[in-house]
Amino acid sequence: MFDVSNGRTIHLQSVGDVPACAIDDLKVGWYMRYNYDYVSKITKIEPHSDKSLKITVVSDDGSEFTRVRRKSTLVGFIIP
Repeated sequence: MFDVSNGRTIHLQSVGDVPACAIDDLKVGWYMRYNYDYVSKITKIEPHSDKSLKITVVSDDGSEFTRVRRKSTLVGFIIP
């Protein structure tokens, strides 16, 4: 289980400081949190290169997006 009390946070616009983790620590089924409190559910995580991952997310309106992010990038998250 991921330790939520890792002390890492990021500041999101109109939300404030939220818990954060590296992209490499995310799991399928978790939610990524964005500015203005938008959230997207992670549906797939696959390797893209040695230092990056390809993450597929579904937004609240059902749109599916694929993003490539470095493994060390901090993102806001919610564990359901």
